Amino acid sequence: MLKNLRAKLRWPSAKSRKHALCVLPWLHLHVGVDGNAFPCCVALNGKPLGSLRHSSAVDLFNAKPLRQLRRDMMAGVRNSYCQHCYTIEDANGTSLREVFNKYFAQHADEVERTSPDGSVDPEKIVYLDVRFSNLCNLRCRSCGSAASTAWYQDDPHTAPKDFRIVRPTASPERLWAEIEPFLGRAEKLHFAGGEPMMMDETYQTLERLLEIGRTDVALTYNTNASTWTHRDWDVLELWKSFKNVTVMASVDGSGARGEYIRKGMNWRKIIENCKRVRRECPDAWFQLNFTIGLMNALHLPDFLDECLAEGLIEADRLDLNFIQHPVHLSLTSLPPALKANVRRLYGERIAELRLSETGKVMAHRMRAAIDYMDSRDTTSELGKFRRFTRDLDQKRGESFVETFPELAELMSVG
Repeated sequence: MLKNLRAKLRWPSAKSRKHALCVLPWLHLHVGVDGNAFPCCVALNGKPLGSLRHSSAVDLFNAKPLRQLRRDMMAGVRNSYCQHCYTIEDANGTSLREVFNKYFAQHADEVERTSPDGSVDPEKIVYLDVRFSNLCNLRCRSCGSAASTAWYQDDPHTAPKDFRIVRPTASPERLWAEIEPFLGRAEKLHFAGGEPMMMDETYQTLERLLEIGRTDVALTYNTNASTWTHRDWDVLELWKSFKNVTVMASVDGSGARGEYIRKGMNWRKIIENCKRVRRECPDAWFQLNFTIGLMNALHLPDFLDECLAEGLIEADRLDLNFIQHPVHLSLTSLPPALKANVRRLYGERIAELRLSETGKVMAHRMRAAIDYMDSRDTTSELGKFRRFTRDLDQKRGESFVETFPELAELMSVG
């Protein structure tokens, strides 16, 4: 039906990229902290497939919108769920689709086994991505109370008295009943949140995997790297028993800039925690995920230099995620003069980075950031940025201009 499918999934040509397949809808289901299910963690541009509060994971895996997505992909039709990856690929960046196509290329044949209505065997689910809750200790500027309990005190739509932990199901027991049957055949488990290192379920899942001898399962984490311990658990001690661990620490800046963007972060503690992973779990893949937007775009070269100097990472282990929403925090909302500064700074670093193999990877990512920044003009959102920033600065007793003097002009109008 689909000639050379495995090769196409691994290495899509520039021409085939536009309508290329993604293998995830045949292997995976993403469930958010509120129970809403989507094809993956970035496929949020559409209505949920359904909710784990009302349906089982097995039923959601063949929900009508997901069956349609599979049919569209097989027909070479762009589906709105996948707009995030299309946008990144159109800007010459590396999308999540491409990453997972390479990782799961051995499952390409599952596409050919799809029923005419788009349904597939739920026994083929081998990758689980379930967020146990919104429990978190940080108040990142691009976040909110839906994904962080710490945000209740700042969210204009809530109040501290509204504090509650949001879970995908009515009880932790019900969620565990959904997850446990998949553990025996899972190839990959992804932990995020909220902050997964603050959740009992993160550690209980690892202990259960050890009980059934599944130390071969690939484990990946999105974490703010603020702590590796919870109650009597030390996650690094548990990781030492697993063969394939990837830790993606979300850090959007160093020093005062990073602590402003990710309220509650302690930069010196982050350095200590990152070094501990590299020292005690040397076989784990450790990287930093830098969510790049208009606030930290000019800070990126300095951040990279500091991380390299501290020995936290090599140059190829700093990944860039583009803020697409909210738009007022996006790179695309920078005014022309500041975009020109970004191009100049990045151009200088790209030339240097290309002199080494690990640097070439980072150079490509910085080039993709420029392309994304220039892909559209959303400076009309700057008024919203100013209002949002002033309101939050007042609540938190902070100053954007004092923290980012190089961006003072963003606050000078309106």
